[in-house]
Amino acid sequence: MIMTNHPTSAHQAGAGSAINDTIREVGGSLGIAVLGSLAAAAYRSRLTDALAVRHAPGLVAHLATSSIAAGDLVGKAIGVSAGRELVGAAHSAFVGAMVTLAQRHCPAVDRSLWCLWRRLRAPSLSKPLSAGLCPTMADRYPTKKRSTDD
Repeated sequence: MIMTNHPTSAHQAGAGSAINDTIREVGGSLGIAVLGSLAAAAYRSRLTDALAVRHAPGLVAHLATSSIAAGDLVGKAIGVSAGRELVGAAHSAFVGAMVTLAQRHCPAVDRSLWCLWRRLRAPSLSKPLSAGLCPTMADRYPTKKRSTDD
């Protein structure tokens, strides 16, 4: 996509392709790292709060909050009743973290991709992206307003 408008030699095209691939790989890696860090922080926060309410020992909480797999292992190791409760809390925290990630961060990515798609599909439009070509998420995904009278 970067080199479609420029006449180049085969050597330059190869170098441009390599740069394009590198940028794509680095961008993907950074995106995964950032979103993964946000999800891990949300998981840790949710599970720490859940375990604090249940008065879990510090070592159990520390080990279980490191990852969902660690939460499962610690839950299996501490006994039947408390273990089931810990595994349930860990799974709930993990799902909650993924939902939070999807609701807060993925709509921004979705909107950016949608705007890019619109720009590529209609490059001759005279309106800039900031002038309404890309509606807000609320415009794209309207929700029914709840009545306060119910």
